[in-house]
Amino acid sequence: MQTMLRWLRWLQMNLTNIEGYLRRAGMEILGLEEELLTSRASLLGAIRERHRNWLEITQRIICNSGGWLSSIPW
Repeated sequence: MQTMLRWLRWLQMNLTNIEGYLRRAGMEILGLEEELLTSRASLLGAIRERHRNWLEITQRIICNSGGWLSSIPW
């Protein structure tokens, strides 16, 4: 249970950064429209709903676009 709480804390800490990286990659790499990128819709949520391997996909997008996520002190 403790491990799950740590992962949840990590996700909560990085959620804003994750959304930002996804939006930047969507605009620069995928050419998504600005309306979608400035909306309040969660791109991470959309990926999670559509793909079972959402974490792998998200991490790959972030790393391939030159981004990184913060670690938390355990």
